[in-house]
Amino acid sequence: MLRPQHVLTFGATAALALAFAGSAGAARFVVIYSSHVSQPVAERHVARAGGQLVAAYPQIGVVVAESSDPGFESAIERLPRVQGATATTAFAWRARCRANEP
Repeated sequence: MLRPQHVLTFGATAALALAFAGSAGAARFVVIYSSHVSQPVAERHVARAGGQLVAAYPQIGVVVAESSDPGFESAIERLPRVQGATATTAFAWRARCRANEP
């Protein structure tokens, strides 16, 4: 379960994650830690769960990972200090440049 202070961080990180193009067949995930996490620890966790690290924000305990393993989300959530994870596909949106665009 995500804590309220992570909601804003989660949304901003999800938007950043969507800015990167993913590999075919792989999904992007935002992983939230319960506290700060070093990049080497995050890399080990992501690899152990079957993914690859895309970006790390150790100061806020957030990483972006990519995996084609359908069990990645549940695998990463079972690791110590991981508070939650979700695929970024639910956060896709298209920004309008002008008010009269469809």
